[in-house]
Amino acid sequence: MLDAGALLELLLGTPQGRAVGEALRGHPLHAPDQVGAASVAALELLAGAGELGPAELERRLGLLAEAPIEWHPVAALLGEEARASGLLLRDRLCVELSRRLGAPLVTTDSGLATAWRNSWLVTAPGSAA
Repeated sequence: MLDAGALLELLLGTPQGRAVGEALRGHPLHAPDQVGAASVAALELLAGAGELGPAELERRLGLLAEAPIEWHPVAALLGEEARASGLLLRDRLCVELSRRLGAPLVTTDSGLATAWRNSWLVTAPGSAA
């Protein structure tokens, strides 16, 4: 179970993304389908800003398309408990899926990791959380 920030770092191959990959190794991958859309949007923004060339954008989109992630529809995750949490929608969806699966939420967001007890905060080696 991972959020958009963790997935984006993984797709970009950053040191934090490599740490996410290590944390996920051997675990089934699940995410709300919104996480995939948010990751595509972020990659396109990076390409638009000139931080990713066209070939790099296509390579990373291909990695996303081939990723062994089980995508979960957003509509199925919009329960009352998730709405009452006070978190942003994108975070509520991830928390709700983590709750339903009984799986830890892998995140690079320290605020989300603090708010959800069943989370793994992943940072790059040598960085402060």
